[in-house]
Amino acid sequence: MAYWTLTNLRAKFRALTGRPDTSSLPNADIDAYLNQFYQGILPEILHLEKKDGWWQFNTTASDSGSYAYASNLIVVRPPLYVIRADPPVAESYPWTEGFLESAINVDQGQLRVFTEPAAFYGSWPQQVTYTRAQPIDALLWARTLAIMPPPDQIYTIAARAEKSDFAALVNPLDGPEQDNWGAAIAYGAAIEFLNDKGDAAQAGELAGMFEYHLRLCNRREIRNMMFKRAVPRF
Repeated sequence: MAYWTLTNLRAKFRALTGRPDTSSLPNADIDAYLNQFYQGILPEILHLEKKDGWWQFNTTASDSGSYAYASNLIVVRPPLYVIRADPPVAESYPWTEGFLESAINVDQGQLRVFTEPAAFYGSWPQQVTYTRAQPIDALLWARTLAIMPPPDQIYTIAARAEKSDFAALVNPLDGPEQDNWGAAIAYGAAIEFLNDKGDAAQAGELAGMFEYHLRLCNRREIRNMMFKRAVPRF
């Protein structure tokens, strides 16, 4: 039986971060960090197979203009497009997101993309209140997509992206695809959490053991590759 179930991953995360129970940190918050690392970060570190396509979601007329990446997204990159609903979609239309492996048909605005907050907020100072309109600029930073100006209606935002195929860990007995990834997932998620909380010192204390467990993961992946034969050509 696999050891690194979601229950044991939560327990390890709590031990590493000093959040011993749900009064200090709800399980749902821990699960979000574990899944973000497992689905969106670990595949990139281990150079695992991934799918290329388009991440799409709908805005509303009351959005702040900031959208966290779906947990299974590894990377979001240009180009990004904003597509006006035509005919306009009812305001009650639900916020949705999806991932398409096929090409999309775009006949409207390509967003100007920033990858540095200083440059983006130099163009769009945060202390200013902006009139809502069709977004024209986007910032990709810290697994979040920000668009400006804030949308005045429902638009579809489409961004080139890569995703992993790992299913989210939801139930207590769910575990990663390979059990030996568990410790690296717990350490990696804990480091992400501590950095987000501004505790870089404690995050740094975990870095050595995180690298150790990553090396163990990589050694297994290398062995797996050694036993894969190339398809013969005739």
